[in-house]
Amino acid sequence: MEINRRTIHQQIFRYGCLLIAVFLPVYGMVLPPVIAILVLNWLVEGNYLTSFRRVFSDKSRWITLSLSVFYLLYVVGLLYTSNFEYAFFDLEVKFSLLIFPLIIATSGSDLLEQLNIEEILTFYVGGCLLSMMLFLTNATVNYIQEHSVSVFYYERLSWYFHPGYLSMYYVFALAILINFFLKNLNRINYFRKFFIVLMIIFFEIVVFLLSSKAGILSMLFVFAFLIIARTLNSRNYFRGIILFGASLLLVWGTAVIFPVGFDRLKTASQVASHEGPVDNKESTALRLTIWKAAGEIIQQHVWFGVGTGDVKDELINQYKSNKDPDVLKRKLNAHSQFLQTFIAIGIPGILFLLAMILIPGWISLWRGDYIYFLFLAIFAFNILVESMFEVQAGVIFFAFFNTLLFRTLIKDQVKIDDR
Repeated sequence: MEINRRTIHQQIFRYGCLLIAVFLPVYGMVLPPVIAILVLNWLVEGNYLTSFRRVFSDKSRWITLSLSVFYLLYVVGLLYTSNFEYAFFDLEVKFSLLIFPLIIATSGSDLLEQLNIEEILTFYVGGCLLSMMLFLTNATVNYIQEHSVSVFYYERLSWYFHPGYLSMYYVFALAILINFFLKNLNRINYFRKFFIVLMIIFFEIVVFLLSSKAGILSMLFVFAFLIIARTLNSRNYFRGIILFGASLLLVWGTAVIFPVGFDRLKTASQVASHEGPVDNKESTALRLTIWKAAGEIIQQHVWFGVGTGDVKDELINQYKSNKDPDVLKRKLNAHSQFLQTFIAIGIPGILFLLAMILIPGWISLWRGDYIYFLFLAIFAFNILVESMFEVQAGVIFFAFFNTLLFRTLIKDQVKIDDR
C-alpha cells in the first residue's frame, strides 16, 4: 500500500511538471490549477517534514531553497508600502518564485528522482511546436477572411499572447533544438536530422514574424553561441564554418522575405542613436521615456525602494511630474525587470536578481551546461526591456525552468566539490 501511495505521488509530480512544460507556451490559464495540484501533492506526501530537517545538511537543497529569498524580499517590502491591495496582488503573481524552490528543495528524494530534465525539455519543445501551429493556423484563417498579410506579424500573429513572451519561449525552444542537433550530429540518423533542421527553420521564421526586437537579438545570440561553442568542443572547424555560414544564410533569407522584424530593429537603433525623426509612440521611444522616469525614482529611493505595492503609483506620479502624456495614459510599468525590482525593493532586490542570473550563468558556462546558460542569457536579455515578473507568463517560465535547471546544476556541482 505504501509503495502504491508513493508511486502515485511520484507520477502526479512527474505529470504535473510535464503539463506545465507543454501548456506554458500554449495556454497559460491551465498552469495555476496544475501548480495548485503540485502544491497539494507536496503537502499530502508529507516528506517535506523530514526534508526540512535535511535542507541545512544537504548543500544542494539549501542552495536551491535560497532562490526563494528573492520572493521573501518582496514580502519584506510590505513593511514600508502603502498600496497593500496592489502589493498582495503582486505577491500572488510572483508566488511561483517561492513555491517551486520550496517544493524542489524539500521534497523526498524518491520524488526528485522523477525529475528528468531532458524529458521535460522535450515536452516543452512539443508545446512550443503545438502553439506555433495554432497561431499560424489562426493567422491563415484570418488571412483568408481579411486578405491582409498583417495577420502574420507581431500581435496579430501571437493572438492571445504578448509577442515578446511568446518569442522568448520559442527562442529557448530553438536553443534546445540547436544544442541537441549539434551535440548529437554524428549519432542521429538523417531522418531525425532533417526533422530537427525543419523545426529550427520554422521556429526561426516565426520568431521573425513575431517581430520582438529582444526575441530576434537573443535568437541571433543563440545561433552564434552554440555554433561557436560546439565547434570549439569538437574542434571540427570546417564543419563549424559551414554551419555558421548556413545559419547566416538562413537569417539573411528570412530577413529579406519577412523584413518587418529587422525594420523594427532598424527603427529602434535610430531612436536610440537619435538619428532621424522620433515617433514618441514607438515602443523604443516609450521605453526611453519610462526608463528616464524609473531612474529618477531610483535616485530618490536607492537603498530599499518604494515598497512592494507602490511601484506603479510612483511611476504614474513621475510620469505626471515629467509631463509624459503617452506613458501616463497607458500607465505603463518600468518595462525592465531590473528597473522594476530596483524601484520596488532597492539595492537588496537588484543585487539578488543579478546574482540569480550571473552566478549560475557563470557556473553553467564553465561546466558546459549550455542549455541552462542560454536559458539565463535569453531571460536576462528579455527582462532588460520587459518587466517579466509582473505577469504570470514571465514568472512561471522563469521559476519553473530556473529551479529545475538550477537544482540539477548545483547537485552536480556539490558532488564535484565534495570529491
